[in-house]
Amino acid sequence: LGNFVAFSLVARWSVLQQVPKCAIAVILVVEFAPLLQSMPRDIAHLFRQARLNSRGNAWRILLASDLGIYLVAFISPLVLGIVTGSLVAVLLEVILAVSRFA
Repeated sequence: LGNFVAFSLVARWSVLQQVPKCAIAVILVVEFAPLLQSMPRDIAHLFRQARLNSRGNAWRILLASDLGIYLVAFISPLVLGIVTGSLVAVLLEVILAVSRFA
């Protein structure tokens, strides 16, 4: 809710659009620091979960699990850009959901 309010304020008031990019970067770092700190623990948990639920080779563990979705959702926007990377992550999630429940 806080991010939506901030976005709405910036979109409506042109004075806030002149905020320096370094200030915006600091806000983003503060916002995402807890996520980045918990990332190794989350990856380890998802890997253990995938290894327990999957039989077979390592590629199946990586690609057809929540760990694969997590890594693609994190890496693809960094490599492909925000819009394209997010689309890739959503498409992978849809494909895996359909393949799991079909």
